[in-house]
Amino acid sequence: MKEFTVVLYAGGNNRVIPDSSLPKSLLPIANRPLIWYTLEIIQSHPSLASSPLLILTSGQYRQVLDSYLSTLNITYELVTYRQHHESTSGGEDQQQAPDELGTLDVLRSCYSRIRTESICLITCDLFGKVNLTPLVNMFR
Repeated sequence: MKEFTVVLYAGGNNRVIPDSSLPKSLLPIANRPLIWYTLEIIQSHPSLASSPLLILTSGQYRQVLDSYLSTLNITYELVTYRQHHESTSGGEDQQQAPDELGTLDVLRSCYSRIRTESICLITCDLFGKVNLTPLVNMFR
């Protein structure tokens, strides 16, 4: 049995170029999308490289993210989550901004797909030389 399920949170909105159809995870950094660097970090760690990989994204970015990920030599499952809480207000005349979901709310969308005792939740913003060993060992 695998030790971890890697949950990669890659659904953030692109606030650098707000009108872009690209999620933040696909913004280019040195000619590679940001998610590429995070996936390289995951693949370089012995305990995580062969772990199930769930990639969380919002519905608006699912297709473009899946198109990119399908070009890579990785096995993953793309999980779509809602971005906002369901409206609980009674009237249509109330102009209230919807509350964005928090990390735990988003994790609920993939809970049934986790088949291991432990998860390793990683944000897509990981960049550079990152050694995950101390973090992974904390949970052993």
